[in-house]
Amino acid sequence: MKMSQTLCIGQHHTNHCEDYILSAPLGTTRHLYAILDGCTMGNESYFAATLCGKILKKIALERSYLELKQPAQPELQLEVKTIVQRLFQELKLIKNQLLLDKYDLLSTLISLIWDELQNAGHVLVIGDGLVFQNGQVHSFDQGNQPDYLGYHLEEDFEAWFAQQNQQLHIPDFQDLSICSDGILSFAPFDNGVYPNAPDPVYFLLESRQHEEKIKMLDKKVSILEKEYGVKPTDDLAIIRLMK
Repeated sequence: MKMSQTLCIGQHHTNHCEDYILSAPLGTTRHLYAILDGCTMGNESYFAATLCGKILKKIALERSYLELKQPAQPELQLEVKTIVQRLFQELKLIKNQLLLDKYDLLSTLISLIWDELQNAGHVLVIGDGLVFQNGQVHSFDQGNQPDYLGYHLEEDFEAWFAQQNQQLHIPDFQDLSICSDGILSFAPFDNGVYPNAPDPVYFLLESRQHEEKIKMLDKKVSILEKEYGVKPTDDLAIIRLMK
């Protein structure tokens, strides 16, 4: 499986990119991919997204070590749940240590665990975002009012997680992408005329053009800007897996 990713700041953001991207092994045959999108109306929202990403990286490393002691692997959905529960625990601890409030910790989360032996993935979306699976779009749109992680840290985790219905189990896929909602924000930035401009969603997530390049998605974002005159107005983060 080949992985390509891209992360770029949107035109409407001037100081910081508020998205964060993570790719980390969970052992020898499983991998964790995550995209986090900080709330623009929160406090220093790039901090929330980055903090959650760093915690997830730590959790992935811990679970890689755990594989040495417990070779049996849980079901993918259970592993997603376990990782998110650990994320909650760590966030609550840091919140208390740094005297943060919920507006310091507003970030969405799109997580994907891929098992390379089964060639299966499980996706959990907390907030909004987009998943592209073998040509099919799964869009999670919460009307510009995403249900951020930071709102629920004081709740009972089991009760909260039982209500998370934005999940996809994806067996035997050929092409799978997870994206922040910036994928839907491409817009013209000049007065040029660009005939035959492609749909950015399908150009980035379905077209295999330039798949031989190591930084395929960076190349495609550059093509959309230089050859077709469009850029994302919101921050953009994409992870794409191709068989």
